[in-house]
Amino acid sequence: MNTEITIKLQGDNAPEWALGKQNYHYWYHENEHGEQWVAKREADMLHISGLDIGWQEVHLTLEDAKGERERIHNMLLISVIRQVPELRETVGASFVETAIARDRTLGKLPLAQWLLNTGELFWAASVLQAAIPMMEWAREKNNED
Repeated sequence: MNTEITIKLQGDNAPEWALGKQNYHYWYHENEHGEQWVAKREADMLHISGLDIGWQEVHLTLEDAKGERERIHNMLLISVIRQVPELRETVGASFVETAIARDRTLGKLPLAQWLLNTGELFWAASVLQAAIPMMEWAREKNNED
């Protein structure tokens, strides 16, 4: 059984690949403000674009994707730690300091320049979690050929 989902992207200049004319792995997110995000995995690259950023395309290599996954997971953990007073005053403070220092050592990652709300961070984390193993597999397969 085949099922088709149609999504109307808002604004101008959505990337051509986001129109779904090719057979790739796609992800879609729309936040509570109606801002849309799309992602596509193509071999060992991940492409992300969003209405929030004027449909500019962000291209992630496997290494970038792994760095972004770590950075975004840290950001999500920090947001939880900041909401629980008992954590902020104990192990949470140490984690926050370590995560911030680690972010500096990761260098400037492609998605770091965009402000993402919590829902968008969860979406990006889930995209990266799903895409990275597929990107690793594609790279391994490419190296075998």
